[in-house]
Amino acid sequence: MKQRIKRYARRVLNLLPSSPNPALEARVLRLEQELDEYRRDSLRVAEMLDLLEYRLSPSSRKKGH
Repeated sequence: MKQRIKRYARRVLNLLPSSPNPALEARVLRLEQELDEYRRDSLRVAEMLDLLEYRLSPSSRKKGH
């Protein structure tokens, strides 16, 4: 998904006037960094939910874990 966003951002930048726009490029970079952070957080939450589900499931209690 990150690659798709980068490709889209580059296409948009290519449609703009040819002069570089450092503010826009910085904004895109910040948004990409935030997206990476959200992905890491989502992965952590998913891992914690998996662990909780494993610990609280009736089948894990039967095995004595």
